Amino acid sequence: MAGNANNDGGGGTTAAAPLAQLYGGTNIGSLRGAAGYHNGVPASPTVFSFNNTVTNDRSTSAVAFAPFDDGRIQITDLFATGVNANRVALANGTIGDPHYTLTSVPSGANGNVRVGRGSGVPGAWIGDMTTSAWIGSNDSTNFNSPPGQYTAQTTFTIGTEADLSSVEIYGSWAVDNGGLDILLNGNSLVTSGDITGGEISSGFGSFTNFSFGPGVSFFQYGTNTLSFMWTNSGTSNNPGGLRVGYLVGSYLELQPIPEPHSIALFSVALIGVFGVVWTTRRRRRA
Repeated sequence: MAGNANNDGGGGTTAAAPLAQLYGGTNIGSLRGAAGYHNGVPASPTVFSFNNTVTNDRSTSAVAFAPFDDGRIQITDLFATGVNANRVALANGTIGDPHYTLTSVPSGANGNVRVGRGSGVPGAWIGDMTTSAWIGSNDSTNFNSPPGQYTAQTTFTIGTEADLSSVEIYGSWAVDNGGLDILLNGNSLVTSGDITGGEISSGFGSFTNFSFGPGVSFFQYGTNTLSFMWTNSGTSNNPGGLRVGYLVGSYLELQPIPEPHSIALFSVALIGVFGVVWTTRRRRRA
């Protein structure tokens, strides 16, 4: 849980991703404030940020609630868009994303990924954060790209110790212009009805949170693919891109099943105990 307040400011304050906003207000007495929460993440330092339309003094407070440890194992190779191996945003104009590739672009579009931040992206897009950046087709320095359907894909790994029915994924995304689908190993999570909260991104001005699992049947051991599909509207080149604000996942370990020989040894031992008791009783009767 985190909150922010602008001292005697005009305008408004909103919670930025990865926070899911609980409250965003423009008049709390003489203050303007916002609050949000962030769940489903590994235990690690997390930076929370807020957007405000004034430059007055600000104060931020946060409190973390540690849930009971249910033994979940974190998936460590899930990444937001536009970050390096340390999950720090890449520089504006970087060509290529180490974790995402464009697997489908419309005719005339460049298939290479371009990373965008700051002045390198349209001003209406979600602003800079250190934990994610925009990606899109490398057609121009301002992300102008051909209209049509785009797909960006990332991969992650599930260990063989996992109970596949327990896997959970949480994330947030934004697109220009509209989200179409999220696919897990080529399977539509929208069509299957397995996704919750934001299968269709709300656009480029704010993040849409989503989650899927447990109980999704499309997870597999080893490498898994996650694909984000969106459309760039219009009839000529115009700004288009994808932003995954955060992406985290975890699973429970399979419970070991006793091996057959262990069960057999236990049975023999149990028979032996009953045999001793029965023999003792017979001797006493004699």
